[in-house]
Amino acid sequence: MRTNPHIEVRRCRPILGTFVEMQAFGTNADELEDAIEAAFLAIAQVHRLMSFHDPESEISLMNRDAYCKAVCVHSWTWRVLKSAQEFSRNTDGIFDITIAGQLVRWNCLPRNGMRFGSGSWRDIILESAGRIRFRRPLLIDFGGIAKGFAVDRAVEI
Repeated sequence: MRTNPHIEVRRCRPILGTFVEMQAFGTNADELEDAIEAAFLAIAQVHRLMSFHDPESEISLMNRDAYCKAVCVHSWTWRVLKSAQEFSRNTDGIFDITIAGQLVRWNCLPRNGMRFGSGSWRDIILESAGRIRFRRPLLIDFGGIAKGFAVDRAVEI
């Protein structure tokens, strides 16, 4: 089998509210296609877990239920939420994923029939074993932090 050391494969798809373009370089086109497909699958998983717009996502589940009861989340969602809290703590709340309530009020995010209050990142409780609770009604949106996490997952692949 003859290999070409100069193969480049590029693909672009709409996901995470934007266009994601990937390119891979190598010597085997089939392996490059498989790697890009696996990377897109990882990004799609992040989207399913962390999209504010998807009513079935874990973000939507937390926004609906975490004030009333603990919500179990995927380890990826847990990691991003933990990082978001650390960013909020380190910036004294300048970075705060609970900005989603304000973004809904400004019509920058859809209402989706969810109730929300005026909580902050301090009202998010990370319990053991991937369980999340909110001290008061609030809305969270991972936005750019989820996109960055998705890119990290794709690069790992």
